[in-house]
Amino acid sequence: TSGANHLDEIDPVYFQKTYWIAPNGEQYARPYALLAEAMARTNRAGIATFVMRGKEYLAAIRADEGVLALETLLFADEVRKPADALDTLPEHPPARGKELEMATALIESMNQAWHPENYHDTYTERVEQLIDAKRRGHDIVTEAEPREATEMSDLLEALQRSVDSVRGDGRRNNDERDLSDASKADLVEIARDLDIPGRSNMNRDELEKVVASATRAAST
Repeated sequence: TSGANHLDEIDPVYFQKTYWIAPNGEQYARPYALLAEAMARTNRAGIATFVMRGKEYLAAIRADEGVLALETLLFADEVRKPADALDTLPEHPPARGKELEMATALIESMNQAWHPENYHDTYTERVEQLIDAKRRGHDIVTEAEPREATEMSDLLEALQRSVDSVRGDGRRNNDERDLSDASKADLVEIARDLDIPGRSNMNRDELEKVVASATRAAST
């Protein structure tokens, strides 16, 4: 090990793959647990290099719920810089004024705790649903084309709509009476704005239920 770095100092772009480390026998259980607890308390990661299958790796060893995890890292020359990865970098004046305030308000209104179990492979789920629907002889309805890129002159209006949708204002508020009057096409559009998975395979009643649930959650 070459040192112990604060975990916040390591940019996630360097992380590659995780391996779990176990003590090599009962006689090592106590020092293993001591090391894991101390690393968790200090929020530090041990930095080391090792060779596996004929290749040298850079690694960060950290504690995770009482277990040591080894994260293989990319070497600095393996990390692509934005200027190298992108043909052109966006050029624009610095954001300021009301546009920046609205964008900041939108991001803050979407703040939530990180629960990784809430995220799953929705693309594969949708493909499997389409295959099942096709097998059952159901009609496949494709979603409308995405909207064209917003013009700068409409940016403030778009940001305001986004903030309102997250806060439950406007036509996407938590008043279910408004949703009961909405057409299926309207509900599909709202579900798209809320990024609800599987919306294209839902009937109108299912759409109303999930949209109402999502808007209530967004307004709390």
